[in-house]
This record gives sequence, structure tokens and C-alpha cells, in this order.
Amino acid sequence: MKSRFGVFERFKGSTTLLIWGDEALGQLEDLFRRLATGHARAVDLAKTGWAAAEGNCAVTISTTDKAVSDVILHRDGGRCAVDCQLSREDLQRFSEQIEALNRVPNGHQYLDTKNVTLPLQIMVSKGEYPATITSAVAGQAL
Repeated sequence: MKSRFGVFERFKGSTTLLIWGDEALGQLEDLFRRLATGHARAVDLAKTGWAAAEGNCAVTISTTDKAVSDVILHRDGGRCAVDCQLSREDLQRFSEQIEALNRVPNGHQYLDTKNVTLPLQIMVSKGEYPATITSAVAGQAL
């Protein structure tokens, strides 16, 4: 089963990049580790083979050499694109958070950075949501 990702308005109180699923979260953990260690530089989630977009959304995760991570949200009509430029420190911490999440049957982790002015929150969830999330559950998908 693939992990899913999407950007939702008014999810848990704010605009949220939600990544959810079960088995494929181990691959997300591995992706963050590869980016943190320099074995990858940038990844388009839709092109991984193990993640699929919910709604008209694109997500790119890349490593930045800056000390503070940045997340850029682009909106163009009904399409959105998220560019996560993450520090190696944040990538390593995120991989550890997902590793802990993979040990439990269900739960979620907020992937918070030192940058408190991000345009959205990032949440990874396991066992809490169905494969397709309706707007009644998560708010309007972008």
C-alpha cells in the first residue's frame, strides 16, 4: 500500500501537509535518512513509487545547507506545490520521529522545524486515516 500526501486547509487548525499510510512510512523514514546523509539531494514524492498525491498537489523534499529549514507553498488556481528545503539536522530528527511512529499501530508526528514562520504544518500519520481522505475529515484539499 502506498503512502498518500496532500495539503489540506483547516486540518488540525491550520493549513497542513499531511503524509499518511502504514507500510510505506518506512520508505519515508529512509528518504529522510538518505537526504540527511547526502545520499540524495532532492526528491519529488510523487515520483518515488511508494507515495501518491491526494488532490492536485506536488511535494519536493530537498536538503539545504542552511542552518534553518524553509517550506515554500505555491498556489496556482486549484494546484499547489510544496517545496520543503530541510536542514540536515531536521531531516535526521524527522527520520527518528518516523522510526518511532513505525513501531506503533497508529499515531502521528508533527515534523516541526526551528523556522516558526512556515506557511503550513507538516504531519505524518499512521493508522489514523483511510487511503482517501474526504473533505469532511480533513478540510478542503488544495
